[in-house]
Amino acid sequence: MTAPHFPPASGYPAPPAPPKNGFGVTGFVVGVVGAVFAVIPIVGIVAWPLVILGLVFSGIAIARVWNGTATNKGLSIAGLVVSAVGLALCIVWVAAFNKAVEDTQNTLSNQSPTTPASTYRYQAPSTTTTPPKPVEKGDFTIGLKTVSKQCFGSYGCNLVVEPTITYAGTETQMTSYGTCSITYTITGNKDGEVVETAYGAGGTQFTISRTVITTANSKVNPEASVTSVSCS
Repeated sequence: MTAPHFPPASGYPAPPAPPKNGFGVTGFVVGVVGAVFAVIPIVGIVAWPLVILGLVFSGIAIARVWNGTATNKGLSIAGLVVSAVGLALCIVWVAAFNKAVEDTQNTLSNQSPTTPASTYRYQAPSTTTTPPKPVEKGDFTIGLKTVSKQCFGSYGCNLVVEPTITYAGTETQMTSYGTCSITYTITGNKDGEVVETAYGAGGTQFTISRTVITTANSKVNPEASVTSVSCS
């Protein structure tokens, strides 16, 4: 009787080799972190370099899987997808930010329309000056001073007279008009009235002239009166 024949024990099968793909793991981790940062406003700017690095590492990992030097194919593809999603989120955030800035600028420009600059010209307040009171003949009183007198009996007298003029107004009133001429008439001359003119400025000084008249007798007292006044 022949004993049964058993094949020699070949031992336990070898365990599978661990996946070798460091680029795949790195690309997945970096891509996930970048995608998380991409959804956070302002901080999302940090996601840009992370998702780009995730794409690069994941792409290298997939290339190594195709060459047979790496075995972690699923994780490499996942890293590529996550990094691409993160990059898309970054692009969306940039577009949304630019749109918000543009809308804000349009709103401000509509609320504050540009108006041309206006030129302000100063105008001095109008001043009204009251003209001085005009000089009139009633402002003067006049008398006659006898400088010399010579009588000839019934033939009458020869007199040299000069006017004494007094101005009743103010000095400013007359000087505002310049020089005034005062025309006056002397009565008592036997040959008729004598018209003379004196010139005054300032109401205190007058340029006068002496006048020779002849009276009918020694009892006649010549008089003078202002006829008109003209100022220039």
